[in-house]
Amino acid sequence: VSTQSTWGDGGSEGELEVLSRTEVREFQTAITEAGIGECALAFIVVLKKIRTRFFHVNPADPQQVANPPPGTVVDTAVVSPTLPEFYMCCQSVNQGSATPTKYQIIYNSTRLNTDTIQMYTYCLAHLYFNWFGTIRVPCMVKYASTLAQLVGQFLRGNDVMPDLHSRLHYL
Repeated sequence: VSTQSTWGDGGSEGELEVLSRTEVREFQTAITEAGIGECALAFIVVLKKIRTRFFHVNPADPQQVANPPPGTVVDTAVVSPTLPEFYMCCQSVNQGSATPTKYQIIYNSTRLNTDTIQMYTYCLAHLYFNWFGTIRVPCMVKYASTLAQLVGQFLRGNDVMPDLHSRLHYL
């Protein structure tokens, strides 16, 4: 059995139901049409536009508060009791407060547990080659965002493939 893990840019929390109904089904259909055979799928939604902040309190001096260290994961107390989700601060911030990224596992038929998905997510934040350190999101989310921005600038609103209007498509 092969395994396919996908991190997708979710936009907002209101779109989770649509994502789980449409995109997960589209991925399963594409895997079947590709003739891959039996394939387990994990679909993780990446939510970047959140207002949540976390801080690290120095145990020796509780008055001293700093940004959490890179790799900090919050997966208890402030997350949903019904949906597997977690917050992660992947990058080090020198100025201001670190903004965590929220991850929601909306579909998982793999044998990967949440801890393993968290580890993969943190490792993928180190693989963006246009930056010397870690970034907030897994590299493929940043690559897709950068590519979409470049395509938008290049096409300037021109319609290239009208056949894609009725289907989900990915850059």
